[in-house]
Amino acid sequence: MLSKFVAGNPLERFFSLAGIACNGIFLINAAALFIPPRPLDPAWEVQLIGGLVSNAPLLLVGIALVGAGRYLREQPERFRSLQIYAYALAVVFALCAPLLLVDSLRLYRDAAGRVDAEQNRTAAKIERQQTRLEAAVAAGNVPAGLDLAQARERLTAAQAQTRREAEQARFQARLNYGKLALSKIALLVVIVGTLLLFGRLSQLAAQGIALDPDIVG
Repeated sequence: MLSKFVAGNPLERFFSLAGIACNGIFLINAAALFIPPRPLDPAWEVQLIGGLVSNAPLLLVGIALVGAGRYLREQPERFRSLQIYAYALAVVFALCAPLLLVDSLRLYRDAAGRVDAEQNRTAAKIERQQTRLEAAVAAGNVPAGLDLAQARERLTAAQAQTRREAEQARFQARLNYGKLALSKIALLVVIVGTLLLFGRLSQLAAQGIALDPDIVG
């Protein structure tokens, strides 16, 4: 019977220990991402999700190695815990996708708000200069040699430039946060799909081992 042969199989032990080590490192890294905790802070949440995604390959390799070790050991009952583990992590990563989308929108609104505030401050300065210029014209206190048409044109051009720069900054913020959200969500979909696949494969592997005549006999 194959189980007697692989009971001391070093390959099985290597897969199992390597898989457990990979999962342990992932969990330690994931726990470290929560320190210091800043719940409701969108920047911290985006950083946290990014860290989980970056460490996900280690997790997936670890689950695959553990599954390979358990398959070699022919212990169908131990696949149940692996299946639950994979499905639970799939739920966690799936919940990260809408959270990341919401946080990206919040970060964009914050960035757009800062751009608008800066634009308003600059526009207010230009308006004050226009007001002083027109007051000087009305009072007849225009400095000699000042070209009024040129001065007014420069102020109008400055207003237009301020609007263009603000719109460009808002566009760049939309682009940056949009790319961030789409790229991370795409990776999350891949991770969730792989975890669901591992869960299903664990179930099928357990069933296959249990139905093996050499095992049940």
